[in-house]
Amino acid sequence: MRPKVRHIAVMTKNREKMVEFYQKIFGLEPKRGFGGAIYMSDGDVNIALIEVKRDDQKEGINHFGFEVDDLDDIKRKLKEAGFPSEIDTKSDKDSDHRIQDPDGHWVDMAVNLRWPK
Repeated sequence: MRPKVRHIAVMTKNREKMVEFYQKIFGLEPKRGFGGAIYMSDGDVNIALIEVKRDDQKEGINHFGFEVDDLDDIKRKLKEAGFPSEIDTKSDKDSDHRIQDPDGHWVDMAVNLRWPK
């Protein structure tokens, strides 16, 4: 199965207003998230709204998240395409793994669906 986009993480200083906006304007439903994030879901893709809590955190898109079936297949594709094939495993979430795209954006990959629908 092809990897699927499951979430876009957005850092914000106005999380409650963002929740209200996506709920009232686009009909997204707020779901409980991980690590304090609030997920706004359309049933397939989530927007993870993460509150900015430190001065070194920037507002805006923080990372993208994909659901994948096979990390070895991703690693093989990276290598074949000439990209770095090292996959960083987050120590705080055993099923989450990440790479960086050519512009340095983080791309999270979960082998088992973890995001609310």
